[in-house]
Amino acid sequence: MARPPSRRVRLALATFKFWTQYFRFETEGFDVLATTEPALIVGYHGGPWTFDLWMLAARMYDELGYFPRATWHRIWWRFPALGRAVTELGGGPGPPTDAEMRGIKARGEHVVTAPGGTSEALRPFWRSYRVDFGRRRGYLRLAYAHDLPIIPVVASGLDETFVGLNDGRALSTRLFGREELPAWLALGMGGIWPFALPFPVKIHQRIGDPIRLGPLPSSPSDADASVEQAHAHVTKTLQSMLDGLRRDRAG
Repeated sequence: MARPPSRRVRLALATFKFWTQYFRFETEGFDVLATTEPALIVGYHGGPWTFDLWMLAARMYDELGYFPRATWHRIWWRFPALGRAVTELGGGPGPPTDAEMRGIKARGEHVVTAPGGTSEALRPFWRSYRVDFGRRRGYLRLAYAHDLPIIPVVASGLDETFVGLNDGRALSTRLFGREELPAWLALGMGGIWPFALPFPVKIHQRIGDPIRLGPLPSSPSDADASVEQAHAHVTKTLQSMLDGLRRDRAG
């Protein structure tokens, strides 16, 4: 018999469901998650918080029976209570280990990542809705290593939850020598991020068909070339999905 969820998990579920109402959240293509073998869900980050992926995880918990293992920013673990809550929700500060992946696949579950990180999250408003993973290719190394198809996920509205006024990643690098510290100035409902509520925009998510990568060549140079080709294909697919979603929503 499954253990009842902890108080932290119940609070997180209630919070995610509040955001679902607040953002009038809708998802297209959820059936892809229910019918695809264990896969790597690769999401567009958009604004500073991945609201759509949180709300998707809550639906996965309700309908598929689990919170997906996800890579979260390491800053969450600087606050012990938050770190414990994120861990209980399946979050980790890095990708799953090989042992974790064996368990995840045995249970038939998906893994979630948003490789754009601060490149996509902490931007000025005039550079919104651009898929930008920078030099990050670890998501593909994980997918190749464990034979995971990639499920692309995008959402409109994320970039409008806050109005960014500077490039937080670049300023963080200049000030602290580290890009992950959030030196970002942005406006929200009633104040400055992160002390303000997000604007109550509508968030509409679209889940795409799985991208199957095939085997990685044994030659290191050929493997690197395959990773780059796959990266170009994945990011092009995400950008096309994002542009199409925004056109559809505007119409």
